[in-house]
Amino acid sequence: MNAQRKDFSPQQDGAADAGGTLPEDACPAAVPVPEGLCRRMLATTGLAVTVRRAEDLAPLYANPAALRLLGARDAEHWRTIDPLVCYPPESVALFREQVEPVLLRRGTWEGDLELCDVQGGRQTVLARLDALFDEAGRPTHYVAMFHDIAERKAAELRLERSEARYRQLFHEMLAAYALFRLVEDEAGEPVDLECLEINPAFEWITGLDSERIVGARLGRALPGAEGFWLESCAQVARGGDVVRAERYFADLDRYLEISVFGPEPGLAVTVFNDVTNLVAARDRYSKANEELESMFANSLVGIMLVSEECVVVRSNNRLEEILGYGPGGLTGIGCRALHGSDERYDLFGRVHYRRLAEGRVVQVEHRLRRKDGADVWCRLYGKTLTQPGLANGVLWVVDDIGNLKRAEEVAVKAKNQFLANMSHEIRTPLNGVLGMLQLLLDTGLTREQAELASTALNSGKSLLTIINDILDFSKVEAGKIELVVRPFELSRILDTVSATFRADAAAKGLALDMVREGITPPVLVGDEGRLRQILLNLVGNAIKFTERGNVTLSVSQSAQSADATAVTLLFRVSDTGMGIPQDKLGAIFESFTQLDGTYTRKHEGLGLGLGIARQLSRLMGGGLSVESEEGAGSTFYLSLPFGVQDMDAAAQAVLGAAPQAIPAEVRGLRVLVAEDNFVNRTLAAKLLERLGHVPTAVASGIEVLGELARRRFDAILMDVQMPEMDGLETVQRIRAGQSGINGADIPVIAISAHAMTGDRERFLEAGMNDYIAKPVDINELDVKLRQAHGRA
Repeated sequence: MNAQRKDFSPQQDGAADAGGTLPEDACPAAVPVPEGLCRRMLATTGLAVTVRRAEDLAPLYANPAALRLLGARDAEHWRTIDPLVCYPPESVALFREQVEPVLLRRGTWEGDLELCDVQGGRQTVLARLDALFDEAGRPTHYVAMFHDIAERKAAELRLERSEARYRQLFHEMLAAYALFRLVEDEAGEPVDLECLEINPAFEWITGLDSERIVGARLGRALPGAEGFWLESCAQVARGGDVVRAERYFADLDRYLEISVFGPEPGLAVTVFNDVTNLVAARDRYSKANEELESMFANSLVGIMLVSEECVVVRSNNRLEEILGYGPGGLTGIGCRALHGSDERYDLFGRVHYRRLAEGRVVQVEHRLRRKDGADVWCRLYGKTLTQPGLANGVLWVVDDIGNLKRAEEVAVKAKNQFLANMSHEIRTPLNGVLGMLQLLLDTGLTREQAELASTALNSGKSLLTIINDILDFSKVEAGKIELVVRPFELSRILDTVSATFRADAAAKGLALDMVREGITPPVLVGDEGRLRQILLNLVGNAIKFTERGNVTLSVSQSAQSADATAVTLLFRVSDTGMGIPQDKLGAIFESFTQLDGTYTRKHEGLGLGLGIARQLSRLMGGGLSVESEEGAGSTFYLSLPFGVQDMDAAAQAVLGAAPQAIPAEVRGLRVLVAEDNFVNRTLAAKLLERLGHVPTAVASGIEVLGELARRRFDAILMDVQMPEMDGLETVQRIRAGQSGINGADIPVIAISAHAMTGDRERFLEAGMNDYIAKPVDINELDVKLRQAHGRA
C-alpha cells in the first residue's frame, strides 16, 4: 500500500459499476470460472464481497450483500463512501499493523473486524482479506469477504453472561454442590467417587476445604459417608432416576437434604442443604402439635371449628360428649341441626355472626340441641380465625352450663321464696301499723298528735316503697315481669303523678309542672301501670334531690309510624336540684347504688328505683338516659313506643278495659274476716266498721267454714296464710259447696302479704274474686267491697 496515499480514500477513476462488470483481473487467472457464472454467484451469495484497487484502494465492486451490510442504497452510493467512514480508526490501525503486511506477503488474513454502516452504527464481522498480484508480483486488487456474525456475537455474549451468573450462583448459593466422577474397578463395578468440583457452601457444610477433596477419592475424604454417596451417585451416573433423600450423617453430626442427578454418563452431581435446625424445629413443631392435639381432644370444654358455610369441620371429645355424638359424629353436621329450630338458628346468626364478622368476640348463653333431641344450656365463646371476616371459619368454645342453670334456678327460686316470705312477714305487721295509724288520724287528735301520727304513717309508707322496690327488682332480675298491654289515657297518668307529688313539692316550696308539648295521642296502647311506675320514680327522685326551684315533667311525640298506628313518646323529667357528678352518671342506673353512699348522706333509699326504671323501659322497647351538671340540676329522658287507635275505637277499648264501674256507696254489709294475726284481724274489723259494715272476725279457715254454716254473709275477706287450713284450701271448699247456708258463689276477697309476681293470678285461679295486698288501704278496701257487692 502506498504510504503517500490517504488510506482507504475513495477514487472514482477506472471504477466498475458495483454489481456490474468486473475488472479483467478481478478474479485470479488460476480460477477458470466463466464471468457470467462468477457474477451470478457473487450477486446471490449471502457473503458480503468487496474489491478495491490495491494502488489507491479505490472501490471497484461490492455485491448486493455488501451493500446491505454497509447500508448503501446502490453501487453509486457505495462508491461515494469514504473508507474512513466504513472503517473506524481501530480497524484502520489493525489493517496497517496486521492485515497489510500479511497481504503483501501473499498471505490471507482472517479475523474479526468492526465496520460502520452509513448511519454510524457499528457491527462486528468475520473478515477474510486476499490480495491479487500481477505478473511482476505487484498487488493489483484487495478482495474482502465479510460474514455478519452479530447473532453469533450476541450468543457468545449471552453465553458469557450465563456463565458469569452460573459462576456467581455456584459460589454464592447456600446449597452445597459437588461434581463426582464414578470410579469403577476392572469388572466395571463402582468402587469410589472422585471429586471434580465443589462450591464454597460444600466447604462450609462439611468442613472440608477444596484442596483436600477436589481431585481426591471420596472414600479418603469422607470415609463414614461413602456408602450412601457411592450407591446414589453410581445409580444416577449410570442413567438412573434422580435420588432425593434426607439423612443423618454421624461423622458430620448433621441432617442433610440431598438431591443427586447425572448430568452425563459417568458423572454425578450432588446438591444438599444442612437441615439440622429445620429437623430440630420440625421435631419441636411435631411435639407441640401433638400436645395441642392432645389438649384439643381432651379439653374439659367443648371446642369446634365451623366453616364459613356453617358446617362443623372439627370437634373434640368433650363437645361430642356434651351433644351426645360418637367420635367424629359432629364432623360435617350443619349448625342448623345444633340449634333445634330454624327460628332459633336464624336469630342466633343475625345477632352474633354480624359481630363475629366485625372481628368481635362473642360470648353468649344459648340452648343447643343434643343428638337425642334434648336441649342443653351452653355458654359459647366465638371468634373468627381471621380478622375481620368469616372466610376461614369460626372457632367456638362450648361449656355445658346445664348444672349451673339448674343451680341458678334453684337459687332464684330460693331467693324468690325468701323475698316472698320477707314481704309477707314485713307486710303483715306493717299492715297493722299503717292501718292503725289511718284509724288514729280519724280520731279526735290534737294538732301535735295528728302531726306525730301523720309522720309515722309517712315513714311506714316509705318502708312500703322500699319493700315494693325490692320485689320489683327481684321480678326484673328473674325476667318474670309481664307487660299488661291495653288502651289507657295519657292524661290520667299525668294527673296521677301530679296528684301524688303535689303535697311533697309544696312542702319543699317547689313548683311541679306537667307539660304536654305539641300534639300527643290522648289514648295510647301499652302498659299503663309500668309507665306510671317509671314516672313516679323519676318525679319522686327529682323532688327528693331538689331543694329549691322547680320540677317539670314534659311529654312530646318524637316519632310516628307511616300508618300512624304507633308513636314514640319522649318524657323529660327536669329539676333544678343538686345534679350528678360526671363520674357518677354511669353508676346511677346500677342496682343498690346510691349517689352518696356515706353515713352522712341526706337522702334515704336502696338505690333500686332507677335501675328498675331502666330495666322496665327496655322491657317496653324504649330507653332511659340522663344529662346532668353538678349543682345545676338533671334531666332524665324516657323514650317509649306505644300503639295508637282511632278515637272511637280507643274510647271503646278504654271503656271495655276499664275496671268495673264502682256501685254507689253501700253500707251494712255483713263481712266475714279470716285473719290469724290479732292486730290485722282487729284492724280489718275496725276498717269495716269505719266503712259502715258489720264484721265478724275468725282466725282460721276451719272457723270460716263453721261461721258460714251458722249465718249468712255478704262477703268474705280471706287471709291466704293461716294455720290449720289456709285461705286457698278454704275458698276451694267454699266453691265446692261447703259454704253452709251461704251460696258457693259468695264473694271472697283475698287479703295477703304475698305480693310477688303471679300471686294475684294464683289466688284468683284458686277461686278468689279479687285481691288486696297488705298493707290494706281503707279506700281500696271500700272500692273492692262495693265491686264485689255489685257483682253479687
